[in-house]
Amino acid sequence: MPRETKELMLGGYTAVIKTYATARELDALRGAMHGAQGASFEAQKEAEKHMIQSLVVSINGKTSDLYDFCQDNMDFASEYSVLIIELGELLTKKKN
Repeated sequence: MPRETKELMLGGYTAVIKTYATARELDALRGAMHGAQGASFEAQKEAEKHMIQSLVVSINGKTSDLYDFCQDNMDFASEYSVLIIELGELLTKKKN
């Protein structure tokens, strides 16, 4: 069954993100986040990569290699932190 999504406007970009994380996704994401807390920059980046891969459906219609798109697109750099904050909030949200 397709999961509900929502559009998130990020400057000139439209990201389609899932509206909640499943229990399986939460377990994997929490594991990645736990490893990142108080850890290295690399561990933090790995946690962010996992969030993007699990919760972002598309950015401006692009559906593959989204983490690389976020990291490599200079125009998206200022929107990246907004996306990460929004995804972090999904981890604590309960499905209605």
